[in-house]
Amino acid sequence: MKDLSKKITDFHYGKFSIFFAFAFIIPSIFYFIAISIKNFLYELKILKEKKTDIKVICVGNLTTGGVGKTPVVIEIANYFADKGIKTAVLSRGYKGKLDNKNVNLIKDYNEILIDDPYLSGDEVNLIAKKVEGAAVITTSNRIKGAEFAKEKLGAEILIMDDGFSNRKIYKDLNIILIDSKKMFGNGFVLPFGPLREPVYEIKRADRVMVVNKNDDENKNLKKFIENLKMPYVRCVIKQDKIYNIKTNETVFADKKNVIAFSGIGQGGQFFNSLNEKFNVIKTFAFDDHFNYDQSTIDFLNNELNKLNADILLTTEKDTVKLLKFDNIEKIYAVSIKAEFELEKIIN
Repeated sequence: MKDLSKKITDFHYGKFSIFFAFAFIIPSIFYFIAISIKNFLYELKILKEKKTDIKVICVGNLTTGGVGKTPVVIEIANYFADKGIKTAVLSRGYKGKLDNKNVNLIKDYNEILIDDPYLSGDEVNLIAKKVEGAAVITTSNRIKGAEFAKEKLGAEILIMDDGFSNRKIYKDLNIILIDSKKMFGNGFVLPFGPLREPVYEIKRADRVMVVNKNDDENKNLKKFIENLKMPYVRCVIKQDKIYNIKTNETVFADKKNVIAFSGIGQGGQFFNSLNEKFNVIKTFAFDDHFNYDQSTIDFLNNELNKLNADILLTTEKDTVKLLKFDNIEKIYAVSIKAEFELEKIIN
C-alpha cells in the first residue's frame, strides 16, 4: 500500500506512468466536471455560502498532501489568543476515529479533553498541544462547528484548518498555501493529478502564502504569483528544536548518525531537511497518517542497533502517536516553526 501511494504521488508530481494515466484519466474528467459545476452554481448564487456569526479564517491549499498548514494554523491561532481574543481552531479530524458528524471538543481554552491522536487525528492532537489559550474542535460539518464555537465556547474568531473547497460556509479570509517546490504537480485534478480544484480557482483566495521548506527559489512560481496580482507573503518552515520524545531533553545535531522515519504527506522533504545537520544513514517513509504499533517501534529499534546509529528521528506529528509505546527512549522529534509576516497575511 505504501509503495502504491508513493508511486501515485510520484505520478502526480511528474513521473509519468501509462498504467496510472489510463486508470485515472476518465475519473479525473468526471471529477473536473463535477467540481466546475459546483463552483459555477456558487458563482451564480444558486448555491449560497452561509455566513455565520463568527469571523472565519480558512487556511487551505489546492493540492493533496502536506504543504505546511498545521504550523501556519498554530501560529495564527496563538497570535489571536495572545491578544486576548477568544480563538477556536476547527479541523475535520482526518483519520481520527471520533464520529465527526458531530462536534467534538478536543480542547477548551485551557485543557485538552481528548488527548488521544488515534481518536482525534494526529494533526488535531498536535495543534491542541501547541496552541496556548485557544480551543480546538473537530467536525466534518463546518457550519455546525462554527456555530458551536460561537454559541458554546463564546469564540470570536475561528481558524479553519483546511476547507477551501468547502463552499457551504462563508470565509471572511481565505488563505491559500502553495509549496514553493512542488507547486501544483502535473496540473491535473484528482485522481490524475494532485489538485482538489483547478488552479484557476485560486482567484477565490484573499491571500497567497508561498511555503518554502529550504528549497531554492522557484522562478516559475514567482512568475505565477506576480501574474496573480494578489497579496502574498513568503513563509519559511524552519526547525525549531530537536528533543527526546520521552524526556524532552534537547539534542544538538553535531552530525549524529540517525535513522529518520515519518508518516506524513511529504516525507522526502522532511528527510532532505535533516541532511545539513545530521548524517542520515537510512530513512523509512510510512503512509501519511500512519498508524504505528509496537512491532513498528521494535523494528525501528532493531534497525538502530543493526546500523549502529545514534538516534531515531521523526516529526512532531508522528510523535503524538508514539508516546504510548515501549522502547521509545532513543526516539527524537524535530519541532518546526512557520515564520511569516503574520500581520500582513491577516489584515
